Amino acid sequence: MPSDVIRVDSVSKTYKVGETDVHALCDVALSIAKGQFVAIMGPSGSGKSTFMNLLGCLDRPDKGTILLDGTDVTHLERDERATIRNQKIGFVFQNFSLLARAPVLENVELPLVYAGVPTAERRERSLDALTRVGLGHKAANHITQLSGGEQQRVAIARSLVNRPPIMLADEPTGNLDTKTSFEIMAILQRLNHDGISVVLVTHEPDIASFAMRTVLFRDGRIVRDEANSAPRSAEAELAKLGSEPAPAGIAA
Repeated sequence: MPSDVIRVDSVSKTYKVGETDVHALCDVALSIAKGQFVAIMGPSGSGKSTFMNLLGCLDRPDKGTILLDGTDVTHLERDERATIRNQKIGFVFQNFSLLARAPVLENVELPLVYAGVPTAERRERSLDALTRVGLGHKAANHITQLSGGEQQRVAIARSLVNRPPIMLADEPTGNLDTKTSFEIMAILQRLNHDGISVVLVTHEPDIASFAMRTVLFRDGRIVRDEANSAPRSAEAELAKLGSEPAPAGIAA
């Protein structure tokens, strides 16, 4: 059996809202094997966003244990968690979270700047990541010159430059039309095929059907965890629309 890239054991998280305790997560346990593509679903307030924040080392649980790629991140301090985020996790957000006034290449280089990577290597790795998502020819463009789908591709490229084993994608198709959503899912499927473990939050069953597995949260608990024996191919869906195929992956 493949080893786990994510292991969550008996994790709980409670927030104080005024005088009220909100139990965002209650004794959640979940393991994700290396190379899996998992969709996280659930209604608003179900706990899925809190769960992703904990996986992303943006917060710490009140109880339980979280291991990322073999590292126990449960009790790490803020700076230690920032280091783990930079080394092991690539983030992709619904709103792209890009620097609008900076060129595409500088946006992609940003994690490498924080990691202290030399300039020449930063440029090479960033151009490789942009090529991997089909935007190598737009490295000098500014973000405002790109479409929404292209901006999301830049965000994916930025998440790749540190070569993380885990990608966390929070509603990455939420602001995109159907064709562009399929293009983004095709890229994520290719990256997953190349060995990156992908955890995707979505409220759309249509998007979740591209994953190998769907985990449903409700009231801070996992209420369903199902394997998808035949995930949809985003490339095939694009072909039905008569679209160009997603850019081919490049070996990491």
